[in-house]
Amino acid sequence: MSARNTTNPASAAGKHSLEPIMPRLTPGNRLYFYQLFSTRLGVGVQTPLPKVEELLDEEDVDPADVGCEDVQQLLSQMPEFIKLTVFKKGRAYVTVQRREDWDQVLARAGEERQKKAPATGAKAWKHKKSSKDPKPAKPRHRRERHGGSGTEKAAMQPDGDDERAAESVASATEPVETVVRDETKAVQASESGNRATEAVQASPQPKPNVAATQLEDAGQQEGPQPAAQADKARQQAEPSGDVAGETPKASEPRAKTDAASIADGSHEGADANSAPAEHAPAPKSATSDPEAAPADGEPAIKLTITYDPYRDMEEDLDAALREAEDGARREADEVARAEGARPLSPHTKTKPSGSNGAAHHDSTHARKAARHDAVVQSPADAEPATPAVAAPDIPSPVRLQADLPQDFASEVHCTDRLLQLLYRTLPIDADVMSVLDEDWRVARSTGSLGGTRSKVTFPLRYLQEDGSSHVMVTLRRSSKATAGKRWALAYVDGDDGTGDTHQAVGLEGLPKEDEGAWSDLAGSSLGMAPTTSPARELAQFAVIGSWDEFLGALATMAAPERWNYPGEGVGKASRYGVLREYLTVTFHRLLATDGVRIAADGSLAAFDTGLHTAFWQDIYACFAPHRGDIPWQFSGFCTAGSGELGARLVASLDPLPQPARYLERIGDVFPQPGRMVVLDTESLVMRQLGRLPRAFLQEQVGTSSVASEALGRVLSNPGDARAQTELSRAIKGDPGTYRRVGRALDDACDLALRRARASYRTVAPAFDPQTDSMRLLLPLCLVSDDKVDCALALAPQPTGNYQGTAILSLPRAYACSRVVGEEQPSWLQPQDVLA
Repeated sequence: MSARNTTNPASAAGKHSLEPIMPRLTPGNRLYFYQLFSTRLGVGVQTPLPKVEELLDEEDVDPADVGCEDVQQLLSQMPEFIKLTVFKKGRAYVTVQRREDWDQVLARAGEERQKKAPATGAKAWKHKKSSKDPKPAKPRHRRERHGGSGTEKAAMQPDGDDERAAESVASATEPVETVVRDETKAVQASESGNRATEAVQASPQPKPNVAATQLEDAGQQEGPQPAAQADKARQQAEPSGDVAGETPKASEPRAKTDAASIADGSHEGADANSAPAEHAPAPKSATSDPEAAPADGEPAIKLTITYDPYRDMEEDLDAALREAEDGARREADEVARAEGARPLSPHTKTKPSGSNGAAHHDSTHARKAARHDAVVQSPADAEPATPAVAAPDIPSPVRLQADLPQDFASEVHCTDRLLQLLYRTLPIDADVMSVLDEDWRVARSTGSLGGTRSKVTFPLRYLQEDGSSHVMVTLRRSSKATAGKRWALAYVDGDDGTGDTHQAVGLEGLPKEDEGAWSDLAGSSLGMAPTTSPARELAQFAVIGSWDEFLGALATMAAPERWNYPGEGVGKASRYGVLREYLTVTFHRLLATDGVRIAADGSLAAFDTGLHTAFWQDIYACFAPHRGDIPWQFSGFCTAGSGELGARLVASLDPLPQPARYLERIGDVFPQPGRMVVLDTESLVMRQLGRLPRAFLQEQVGTSSVASEALGRVLSNPGDARAQTELSRAIKGDPGTYRRVGRALDDACDLALRRARASYRTVAPAFDPQTDSMRLLLPLCLVSDDKVDCALALAPQPTGNYQGTAILSLPRAYACSRVVGEEQPSWLQPQDVLA
């Protein structure tokens, strides 16, 4: 058995540099890649970059082995035969170009391998002349070493307590013993140098450790060494590589001693300069060292192989430990500030609790132990600096998992199969990578993640075909990076790209989730789905945590008001739907008008929510800086000068944030007289028919048999979008029915305008965040003149006229109007429409 090769700590520390590694490709490496790509990918064929990444992963080739960050950088280093084409949206394709001269080199290398081996009895060690052509050489795996500490050296040379600790670690990780049988008994029993030489030639032995051999000779000649001398001898036992010029006779006894030293865990060996086998020291007797002489029938050599499951994850676990320490300090500071206690010093170390926790994280030994324990203690266990009164009831700051990716495009590997699945199922105008990146950031901000440390699932903004639930995407983490990325897109709704998920999706793609009542205001004026999302804007501005906790804190602090849609509330699937609509649209307006204020030192951001307490105090939302791609983190709601957060607000911002403003001219609250109002009947009938009262539809389509059948299917299943589409087509296909519906809508609009001109309080203004413009909501009485059934949204035109763009249900009309002001017209009172 060969002695273990180690590296001088000083040189190891020098090799572990933080400087960037320049790409290094030898001629043999280039020839290897040319041979691999030309045979596996083909010559002159455009191949997607992910296919190349899968090929390199299959061949166990890492770009980091040649100093490249990813596969694309690796390919860019080989322009001699690689043509790299990058299209829009980041799609890259690789084309292998023919090199005749390199094909000839590979052909000659193949001919040389086919030649016969040298005749028996020839000198195998004699070098033979060969061609000067480079040989294909696969890049070797590059292993980064952290060098130089005394702790690591002690770990390589266990002694005393360290040896017993190593044995306990080995037992805890369930070592697997591999027995190597002794096949050199004849060599050991022989005293003849010639016979020993022949036995060694028949069974070659590895070269010994010279320094370890000197250590054993010193022990045999001088007896047991004191502890200080033993340590000094071990320090001299650093391996210095292979010894040149050794003879087989000298290797044989040293190899036997090395095998025995491996069996008992020591570093003893034979003297490199000792005499041949016949003059080697006699082995120790069984009485003096029972472990040195194995009994008959038992193996003389035993190897203990310990599997370390965290070998490739040491850097990630180190990062997690550092993030846990920083998080503990940040939380302790937040708790101290909230309780009026003195904040912890940046140099104060917090101590996680638990039996597996490390007492001192700055100790190298503690970091090693923490790696094997693989336990990151929660910073919530950190003790505050001094006892104080209870903190105010505000949501605790949310800390994101340290090793989660932030930028989806640069940190998550996406295979062609799953990208094709998403491109096929999402709407044709959807930018898949932007959707993944944005929805992943929103999920981290709102705590919508699920899974384990190595597998995380999050929802997309799109729904299943039946609209029942969100499309779920799963990311998987691996210890070995693929294309320089440790995270990969693994599943879409449980499909890895090889199944038949979402095969029934039509050309329009999967439906999108309900963005809010404001999305009903635009109608078909934009032609496509809404591109603005105030809720996602707020979630990407700050880490807010759960929506229910975030909005619940505001609802508790504000004056009592109805904030739930019909069907929402305590114990229901959702809560605070109206409040979420109000707060997110208000934030969108303030963000567009510079209403979100940031302190000069960057320590605080805040905006006026526009709500008041029961004592008519303005309520502000405050945020603290956050590291990462989400710049801020929600700290709490407060009033000016009240509590620690209110005091910080007054001390950091002057003037204080102002509430959002919407009304700028008289036309924002009242339709101008003499102006024409035209309804978009095509949009109202074809795309918004489901918002009209059922009794109104039954009255209008009663004489049409086809439309009546389609209406029956809609009434039996109100949520079926396909049935509503069939009803719209049936009405459009019958000109009489289509005109009848249009005249009924015109009559209801004319009645609403007459009432609005009689009293301006009949009109409810609303704000559309998609166009950043105002809308006027009119009450429509479609079944009876004394009962309002729905609202009609009027959009002002550049000519001064108005267009009726959308129909809104009364609860959603209230949500849109509540953004502008609390006072509502009589037909839109919350106790009536939200009951």
